[in-house]
Amino acid sequence: MKYVDQVTTPTLVIHSDSDQITPIGQGKEWYYALLANGVKTEFALFEGESHGLSRDGTPVNLVARLELIIEWFDRFRDRE
Repeated sequence: MKYVDQVTTPTLVIHSDSDQITPIGQGKEWYYALLANGVKTEFALFEGESHGLSRDGTPVNLVARLELIIEWFDRFRDRE
């Protein structure tokens, strides 16, 4: 949070509602701070998933997460 005012890169915040390592409040705090600073940002919440979503999430959410990331990068691919 100390350097949030220096962020200019569009940011996709991905969070799981059952994450016991990084509380959802931290993800939301980052998301709202970026918004307040005019950074293009979105917040994606995966229900029923834990901190290990990218490794041991349910198959449908593993695919959805990857599709979301690909779509995000495609959207901002050629922008400066």
